[in-house]
Amino acid sequence: MREVPFFITEYKARNPAGKPRQRVGIVKEAGTIKVTSKPIKKVSMIVAMLYGLLDEFTQEAYYVVSLDAARRVIGVHMATMGTLTTALVHPREVFKVAIALDARYVITVHNHPSGNPAPSSNDLHLAERIDRAGQVIGIGVIDHLIIGQGMNLWYSTRTQYIHPVGSDCKAAGTEAIGDLT
Repeated sequence: MREVPFFITEYKARNPAGKPRQRVGIVKEAGTIKVTSKPIKKVSMIVAMLYGLLDEFTQEAYYVVSLDAARRVIGVHMATMGTLTTALVHPREVFKVAIALDARYVITVHNHPSGNPAPSSNDLHLAERIDRAGQVIGIGVIDHLIIGQGMNLWYSTRTQYIHPVGSDCKAAGTEAIGDLT
């Protein structure tokens, strides 16, 4: 185990010299989080790492895990905190910290407080937008994961299957991360 930076986006209002008030998003390091020092070979390793963190929220929280070229975790970023049923996120928030960390890959993770990890149509549309944005900027998107809070279940958009937490995904075939060059 090792510690990597944990980031949040903080919004500050500013009003310099009587100009109209603006909101400025600043990415700020909020501490560290313990992660495996091993390369991520299965997305279930990310679920195990973040499950306890995401299981605490009463609203949707959207996280981005940044990985280096060897697929080791180099940062975790809470991109947004939503409401009970939705988390509004834009691809620019997803990649903001990943770009600053020189990440090669990202994995997005968010929770469903309802406990049902099945994706909504908005979840699937957002995953497509993030995939396209990653292709444009050269950061591979390995997967989009949804954790069903309190149900010990998670969904992978790549396998399109609901998995039990702690599983190695044998029921869905293989979950090993392939080449994304």
